[in-house]
Amino acid sequence: MAEKNLYKYVDYIFSFYEKMDCGVNEGLYLQRSINADKYHHKASVENRNIVDRMTFILCVNDFIKPDTDYYFFRLTEKGYQYIHGAKDVPILPYLRYVVDVQHEAKQFAHDLWLMVGDEEHSPFYINEPLLYNVIASFLPNAKSHPEFIRERKQQYLSIHSLSWIESLLEQISQEYWPNVLDNLSKTIGHEYFPDWYVSDEFVGKTHVKSEQTETKDNKKQIFISYNHEDDAFNNWVKQLAHDLEPHFNVIMDTRCPLGKQWTVFMEEAIKMSDKVLLILTPDYKLKADDRNAGVGYESNIITAEIWHKGDKIKYIPIVRKGSFDEAYPTFLAGANGLDMRDNDCYQENLNRLIEELRIIN
Repeated sequence: MAEKNLYKYVDYIFSFYEKMDCGVNEGLYLQRSINADKYHHKASVENRNIVDRMTFILCVNDFIKPDTDYYFFRLTEKGYQYIHGAKDVPILPYLRYVVDVQHEAKQFAHDLWLMVGDEEHSPFYINEPLLYNVIASFLPNAKSHPEFIRERKQQYLSIHSLSWIESLLEQISQEYWPNVLDNLSKTIGHEYFPDWYVSDEFVGKTHVKSEQTETKDNKKQIFISYNHEDDAFNNWVKQLAHDLEPHFNVIMDTRCPLGKQWTVFMEEAIKMSDKVLLILTPDYKLKADDRNAGVGYESNIITAEIWHKGDKIKYIPIVRKGSFDEAYPTFLAGANGLDMRDNDCYQENLNRLIEELRIIN
């Protein structure tokens, strides 16, 4: 049964929460605990790599959630229920988040194979013909899997899956590699959890029971750009994200995969998102205008998109602190924004924001 690898990693990660008898919203410094574990220390580098990636998979599937310092992971209600016997929910791969498409074909192929191609260790292993068919679908006039393997044998080429995965990816333009990952994610979802509907968009929490069709393919991806400030402000941003999640796929910097370059994650998330919310404060403006820290890097990406695509409407200013003049960065000059400084008007402004985000433009 292919799922045995998946649950081996999932149950291993959750074992640390069980040892601590964690309840909902309680947690631990997960990586520190894993790194101190003797079993993990003796495991191969590749197995340790998979455990790191599976930690993030559990995050985007809402079983655990990172705290503000990104190292402390809390148990969610979903994770707590899993530990106590609720094993009937899907754990979807979201390969786009754990396989870096910015690498060259050899490294990309290795990372992909590690997650889906190694029958003994891959958490989302699928058989070679199915794996081949998904990847080869991006090639014109692709041969059948038996013909492809036969031809490689005749040419004295390796028929090991890692070798031919790299060979196929070299023939596919790198701009389509994310689509390869999405198609594989969808295929794996249907293979592992056939009773669950799996969305075409593997960029957020988009899975629902097959009879629940209201969230099928209509969820936009929303990225939230903000400056980390005091706890009250950071918690307000988290609450906003939480309130938007029933309607959209919400992405924040806290979901950067372990081991992935933060700058690459930011660039991909901003470019792939349908809308970007910018939570404005005087400190945000300062860092954006000075191109300083994370906000400064995000500002570079946004400015480049506005310059090259003229797509200013994609970016929605939301003022949380200070006056509009004090909070608006230079690159947003003239853009109409939403005033969310008054907590008493939060629900009214949230409803307006949701309606605005639903408009396709």
